Amino acid sequence: MGSVRRRGQQVRIKLDADETGFLTALAQELIARLSDGSSPEAADPQDPLAALTGAFAEPVEPPADPILARILPDAYRDDAGAAAEFRRLTDSGLRTAKSRRLSHLVDMLASGERSAGSALRLDLDDAEVEEWLYTLTDIRLMFGTWIEATEDLDEQRRALEPGSKRYAEIEAYDWLASLQESLVHVLTGY
Repeated sequence: MGSVRRRGQQVRIKLDADETGFLTALAQELIARLSDGSSPEAADPQDPLAALTGAFAEPVEPPADPILARILPDAYRDDAGAAAEFRRLTDSGLRTAKSRRLSHLVDMLASGERSAGSALRLDLDDAEVEEWLYTLTDIRLMFGTWIEATEDLDEQRRALEPGSKRYAEIEAYDWLASLQESLVHVLTGY
């Protein structure tokens, strides 16, 4: 696995080519899902209030895609009306913000400094690390939903052959968790 280290005011992330490719592919998949066309545009794109709040947006149905339902959950589980209103006002903005962060991550992965052996090196400031944390949360939610992650992944792994597809899925999920945890530790100093 790559490494995450604090270097003065910067956080240095090193990822090998496979890790970079995996993270890029997951981010691009999530961008595609978020921009599936189900997010309504404001009634008047010239109206700054409508663009900011979605004030004139039509109702938005909860996503049928289980991955998007996990990433864009209902805000109020016990109040369908409040959940629908919240979704109407926030869905477009949330999709845009998440897509923007994911695109920034993809751009960083594509433009980072490469060393011998195709390893990627990125130096991030604390604000960029925070952005990565938000983005990795969405990526982990997507991937975890995709592979049907449960609390017993360690038990499942022990019962699997190391070369099996499920074993690889669990390893990949753990790698995402480890990367995110490393970023939290280096950001908080714990």
